[in-house]
Amino acid sequence: MTPDQIRKLFRASAIALGLPLAAAVAAADAVSFAKLDANKDGYIDVREASASPKLVELFARADANKDGRLSREEFAAIASMLK
Repeated sequence: MTPDQIRKLFRASAIALGLPLAAAVAAADAVSFAKLDANKDGYIDVREASASPKLVELFARADANKDGRLSREEFAAIASMLK
């Protein structure tokens, strides 16, 4: 299942359950972050980002503290640009 398909599924589920759409989007983004965080250390490094060509393009801009990895917060800030 692609990240876009997961987002659509979460949105549809949220609407069906009466949950706020923002919660569904946040959950979908969390799934995407978890999928990219291959070593499960809570960060996405450049090697892990290579699974998403668009993320590779945005990585330097997203890495706000320039530590060479993306936190959940840094990823969330650019997640909408990955669609």
